Amino acid sequence: MENLGSFLWAVLGRTGVQLVLLLGPALGIGLAMHVLAVFTGRHAVRVLGIRVWHYGFAMLGTLVHELGHAVPCPLFGHRITRFRPFTTDPAAPVQGSVEHAYNPRNPWAQAGNFFIGVGPLLSGPAAIYLLARMLLPASSFEALPQIDPSRGQGLWGILLGLGSQALAVVLGTLSSLFRTDHLGRWTFWLFLFLSFSISTGVHLSTADLRGAWKGLLVLVVALLLLNLVLGLFLDPTAQVLGLLGPGLGVLLGVMVFALTLLGLAALWFRGLSALRDLVRRPG
Repeated sequence: MENLGSFLWAVLGRTGVQLVLLLGPALGIGLAMHVLAVFTGRHAVRVLGIRVWHYGFAMLGTLVHELGHAVPCPLFGHRITRFRPFTTDPAAPVQGSVEHAYNPRNPWAQAGNFFIGVGPLLSGPAAIYLLARMLLPASSFEALPQIDPSRGQGLWGILLGLGSQALAVVLGTLSSLFRTDHLGRWTFWLFLFLSFSISTGVHLSTADLRGAWKGLLVLVVALLLLNLVLGLFLDPTAQVLGLLGPGLGVLLGVMVFALTLLGLAALWFRGLSALRDLVRRPG
């Protein structure tokens, strides 16, 4: 009985570590992007006006965001009942939406709720990655370091490794992209404009998280069962990370790049907003 308890405790621990490594960094970066996107949008509206901000930047971000919800729907047996990719009303409380129906007794469809809910965390970086391939010299974007989620020893060692790698991506972005020879390329400026616009939509709303939570429970149960079966013979953590690690590394690298863009934009619009207030201050 003691051995069984130790085994089950080990299975729970492995499952927790796998979830933290596979989902934690992306969700953490997504949360940081959400905070920066809201902050940037608030100050950009003060500087540019709500219409310029909406039509010039936010509408594209909303379109890519909603596509991130819509594209996984048919893959998991969900039927899209209403799709509004964006609105032309800058003051609308809901800028876009995807409504879908599914069979709640289907485990595959239930698991799909997670990927549909977090879809914008995938669609935004995917769009930025494709834009980089089309608009930038190959050497520019390929020079950015990728993030390896399996680097390091132990959970805390891996998390510290993720932090240092994220910093390397930020520094790599600044040194590889913002070079003097790029300033004369119109494709470079187009890439920055489109990437920033898309980045404003790489976030998750409360409704997105509620939908993702249903599917996450199914995925946790599936991962527990996998660890229960394979745990009799080996610790499958390395195999799981080895299978998903390369794609996750590219995803996290592009997300940190988008986070860097949002951070620079936040500083820029916050400075212009403060300057605007200073100029308008009476006396």
